[in-house]
Amino acid sequence: MKNLTTLLFAVLLVWQANAQEFTVGKLKYSVTDSDKHYATVVKAEADINGDFTISGTIENDNATYSVTKIDDWAFSYCDSLKSIIIPNTVTVVGYAAFAECPNLQNVALPETITSIGEYAFSGCAKLTKLTIPESVKNIGKYAFKGCSRLNSITIPNTITKIEDGVFSGCNSLSAISLPESITSIGVEAFIGCSSLESFKIPESVTAIGDWAFEGCGKLSAITIPESLTTIGDYAFRGCGFATLAIPNTVTSIGEYAFQFCDSLTSATLPNSITKIALGTFSGCPKLTSVTIPNSVKSIGEQAFLECGSLASITIPNSVDTIGDFAFRLCDKLTAVTIPNSVKAIGGSAFSNCSSLTSISIPNSVTSIGDGAFSFCSGLTSVTISNSITTINADLFYCSGITSIVIPESVTSIERGAFSSCTGLSSISIPESVTSIGSSAFNGCKGLTTITIANPSATIDDYAFANCTSLESFYIPGATTSIGMGALMGCTSMKSLIIPNSITSIGDNAFSNCTSLSSITIPSSVTRIGTGAFGDCSGLKSAEFASIESLCGIEFGSNSGNPLFYANHLYINGEEIVDLEIPDNIRSIGRYAFAGSNLTSITIPTSVETVGSHAFEKCNNLTIYCDASSKPSGWENDWNPDKRPVVWRGASAVAEPAANTIGIYAHGNTIVVENATDAICVYNSMGRLIFRDVPFHPSTTEIRINDTGVFIVKVGNTTKRVIVK
Repeated sequence: MKNLTTLLFAVLLVWQANAQEFTVGKLKYSVTDSDKHYATVVKAEADINGDFTISGTIENDNATYSVTKIDDWAFSYCDSLKSIIIPNTVTVVGYAAFAECPNLQNVALPETITSIGEYAFSGCAKLTKLTIPESVKNIGKYAFKGCSRLNSITIPNTITKIEDGVFSGCNSLSAISLPESITSIGVEAFIGCSSLESFKIPESVTAIGDWAFEGCGKLSAITIPESLTTIGDYAFRGCGFATLAIPNTVTSIGEYAFQFCDSLTSATLPNSITKIALGTFSGCPKLTSVTIPNSVKSIGEQAFLECGSLASITIPNSVDTIGDFAFRLCDKLTAVTIPNSVKAIGGSAFSNCSSLTSISIPNSVTSIGDGAFSFCSGLTSVTISNSITTINADLFYCSGITSIVIPESVTSIERGAFSSCTGLSSISIPESVTSIGSSAFNGCKGLTTITIANPSATIDDYAFANCTSLESFYIPGATTSIGMGALMGCTSMKSLIIPNSITSIGDNAFSNCTSLSSITIPSSVTRIGTGAFGDCSGLKSAEFASIESLCGIEFGSNSGNPLFYANHLYINGEEIVDLEIPDNIRSIGRYAFAGSNLTSITIPTSVETVGSHAFEKCNNLTIYCDASSKPSGWENDWNPDKRPVVWRGASAVAEPAANTIGIYAHGNTIVVENATDAICVYNSMGRLIFRDVPFHPSTTEIRINDTGVFIVKVGNTTKRVIVK
């Protein structure tokens, strides 16, 4: 019974609600006050067209109602509606009441209207003019948004605030007069009003919202009153005025407030502000003069980015921070004085200031961001204070500096700090510096002299690569490794001393050092990376401390071994042509003798392992092995070019090179294989002791009654062999 009663009550409420709505003609109404007989226009039929007048009174069920409100969305999307007359009984135009009526040209608002709702006439693209009566006290947000042909509008002094986006996108609006009653201009209020040419902000206005005049490209004159305290983010972005004077009442200027003001030539900032915000004047290509007051403590990121006509700037001694990209791409900036109040200079703060010729960094500065002076191609003189401890990454990358003094306070030079400074001819790195970062001086093509005072300083990858004028380089005596590509491409490098503290040489460390003629590898080195000496075509000698140290080096590739290009192997100043591996050696590393011009090598049975390509491109080599066959620990490609091998152990079988003349000693016998030309054998004094011409390719065995070195010549092939 209780549930049935509830259901009947609900049905009654629905019936009563429906009884309050009725239709007269093309309009649906709703009774809003039955006692006072007030009604609201709820919805117009979609096919309403032409000129239309809303009646002030209507009758329904023998009752007469006054129409006091046009409800939300009531006439929205009436595509054929051209004009509307609103009766003087109406006090409220609701939310989006006439929104998106694309052909609505004329609107008559009565003196009774007190409120125009949000989006009320938005999208009425053909609405050209409108007079707002003095009875109106509130115009809602975005009320006339997108009224693209609206060129004239009168705002009464009953309005105290221009709400957000009210006239946004009214791109035919060329002038508007605001009454002195206005105290604030809201967010996006006039955004995109591209025809607006002049604007007087009333003396009563205290705040201008974000994006308020953004995109008003023809706005050539603006007067900012002394009542104003706040200018919002992007407020005048893209406006067309040439000069700007902001009164001292303004205490806050938002981010990007005047960005892309293409005609702006000068700006005077008030002494009431404490910072220049992010991007405030960025992209103002004609800005030549800016007055920064002593009240400013920080210049924000991108504050003057791409101000291409700014030739000079005076930074007051109140400023303690210059933000990232603050003056980047100010390519006409020739002079800037950094006061001793500044503590931090941001990353890329002055990068691409190609006309800047000198800079002095005061002692107050303790931090300079990455790339702060990069691409300053005209910058030749720099003074760094002794308060700096780190020269940051890319700090002077591609700048024009010719000389610089690194103070004793600096402990590290980071990645790319001086990379591509082609005018830098010499550099002295003080003892305080413990690390030199990757590519720190890469591409300094004019660099001829480098001094590194700290013997323990680490040199990172590509630190001095492509310094094409560098003829010599002293590697610090306590450094343990040389980084990847550290001196790669130093094509003028003629001499290089590797200290005996070095244990590792990185990949491509000295590659393409085409003028390097000799190199000495100390016994401390245990690893040389891939391509470390790649394309070092000028190498004529490679010296190693001992055979033991050479055999123990881990080479990353054949071009990691300087022998591959030098061909001539030296041990303790003496060239080695015939080599006997000492009995104490257990292993011969990969690529150990690659490229050498050895004529013979004897490998004792103590050698248990031989790495791959150990004898690659040893074109003159005969290999004598005391073993009877290849030990299991030897890689299959230990002798990739199939150089002749003589196995001396019991049951040994010689391994001649395929399709080549084989010449080697076996005991007291010299063996010549595949010979077709005359065979001549000479003793160490050059005396001919044997000559024979074989009838066809065959093996000739020549018994020798003496020991020592003998020269065997077969046609154009000459070999030195040792008979024991």
